[in-house]
Amino acid sequence: MTEFAWRNPHSFMKIDVMGKDGTTQSWTLEWGSASLLANSQITRTTLKPGDHIVVNGQLARDPSSHRMLVTSVKRPSDGWEWKGQAR
Repeated sequence: MTEFAWRNPHSFMKIDVMGKDGTTQSWTLEWGSASLLANSQITRTTLKPGDHIVVNGQLARDPSSHRMLVTSVKRPSDGWEWKGQAR
């Protein structure tokens, strides 16, 4: 993860993903509002740049835009995870 913008009306994460061919693609991930995430005990410091995360979600209508709506996040280093669909 390169950036976590914890804000209203939607929070965003930016991640770099290494493709099978070795190239890196930047993705923008849309998450819930700060207040909605706070209800799940997620704060502006829960995720930090440099964290290795595994994210699932719904791709944008145009997959080439490299955007996704987050439905789950896992940080393998400590087992932290969030599941749901924050909108």
